[in-house]
Amino acid sequence: MSLSSPKTYIDMKFVQLKSASVIFGCLLISSLVTDSYSAVYSQTFTAADGTTGAGLGDSSSINGAGDGGYIPAVRGNVLELTNAANTGTTASFITPSVSNSSLGFTVTFDLFMQDTLGGNPPADGFSFNYGNSFTTAAIFGEEGPGGTNSISWVVDTWVNTPTDQGIRSKVNGADVFVQSFAPLADGASLSSAVSLTWSPVDGMSLSLNGTPIFTNQPAAGFTGGDDYLFGFGARTGGATETVTIDNLVITTVPEPTGVIFAGLGGLAVLLRRRR
Repeated sequence: MSLSSPKTYIDMKFVQLKSASVIFGCLLISSLVTDSYSAVYSQTFTAADGTTGAGLGDSSSINGAGDGGYIPAVRGNVLELTNAANTGTTASFITPSVSNSSLGFTVTFDLFMQDTLGGNPPADGFSFNYGNSFTTAAIFGEEGPGGTNSISWVVDTWVNTPTDQGIRSKVNGADVFVQSFAPLADGASLSSAVSLTWSPVDGMSLSLNGTPIFTNQPAAGFTGGDDYLFGFGARTGGATETVTIDNLVITTVPEPTGVIFAGLGGLAVLLRRRR
């Protein structure tokens, strides 16, 4: 059996080296793309009844203050922010930051609201918020934390002014979108699958049970940040209502395209150098 010539042997080694380079490059690209996938925070509130504070063990916090010593807590495997039996309460649930939130996110959760028949109409509602104007110890209500660099989705059940009750979007504490109506009637209850999104390009959107309430509302003057927190706020005044949330999922949606092209470009350079 004859041995390969030196040139053939070198050519074979070159092909093997190119193949190894391609495999390594593909693995590198796969790793980069995987790292660019969405980050997710989820919470199903399957903790013991009465769990509050930092008791969920995921760097979130359940904060509250108000008359009668009512504190928001996990009850029946949902998070009860306010209760129709308690007046003058304010409650917050703050989640940790989620990677890549500056590139946009989608939030889904199950909402339940209920009012006691008779007496005052229901009040006061709740908000979902994102920004750097609040901390993990913050306590705020349906109007959100306010301040600069925050956005809020507001469900307001009490009429202060004709344009105050209903659903609103807020940017840096100021109303942007306003849809005035009564979200919850006296003695009624409401269950809804809530979906909301924010994108630095498309702005803010909200849907209830799959029905769009507002879509691609601008959030001019707001800039996201990967270290920003997410948080619910809710409140009762002289009038009350029960507000619970469950099955919360926050998903950030970065765009991996640029990372893929960067990896392919690097691989092309590598192969050219091997020729």
